[in-house]
Amino acid sequence: MAELQMLLEEEIPSGKRALLESYQNLTRVADYCENNYIQVRGVYFCEATLSAVYYYYFFRFCST
Repeated sequence: MAELQMLLEEEIPSGKRALLESYQNLTRVADYCENNYIQVRGVYFCEATLSAVYYYYFFRFCST
């Protein structure tokens, strides 16, 4: 029972905060790509970069 309480009070909220922070970071990366790379190097470079960052965070947090 104490383990469930720890999950509800600490682990789950901590995980939610980490996911929210990752989402905000990815949004900033997307904004940066749109503002800097699309005009200079084309859409494909930005999309590849964003996909790599997205998958890094996705698998990092899903595997913990």
